Amino acid sequence: MKKFFVVPIAAGLFLASAGFALAKVNAGKVDPGKITYTQLRALSPKDFGTVAGRGMKSGMALMGGVPVMGQPTTLSGEIVDLVCYQSAGATSGQHSLCARVCALKGGPVGLLTGDGKVYQILPAKAGMPVSDDVLDAIATKVTVTGNVNERGSLPTIAITKITQI
Repeated sequence: MKKFFVVPIAAGLFLASAGFALAKVNAGKVDPGKITYTQLRALSPKDFGTVAGRGMKSGMALMGGVPVMGQPTTLSGEIVDLVCYQSAGATSGQHSLCARVCALKGGPVGLLTGDGKVYQILPAKAGMPVSDDVLDAIATKVTVTGNVNERGSLPTIAITKITQI
């Protein structure tokens, strides 16, 4: 019988912890950079603007409204699961289901172009997930339009339009 009470109590304490962390941020008593991912995950989306407003000059990035800027570009290639591609060179074919499962679990995805260059795919707007249209195209050939950036040696593309070939 204890099993039935442990989970709700633990979940309640966890949510209370997240709420307490947000209250401390709102009161200016805690640096927003000290809030853990686990505490943020427990908050509702409406709370993100409050946390972001305390942690950045503009809280818009965490509220999910600021487009990802970059050089507008059109590229063709295959949407790949970056973990399996980088570790084993896995692409479409028999790896398709694995790639979709990895993306469903939040794994990073990329665009592998015909010349072998890989672009990590970013959401079109900051603070938002990669679009379902992109995730539905994993392990398929596509033409994409989006904003390209390269910082250090990491090229990225925030896809705004995608067409399966």
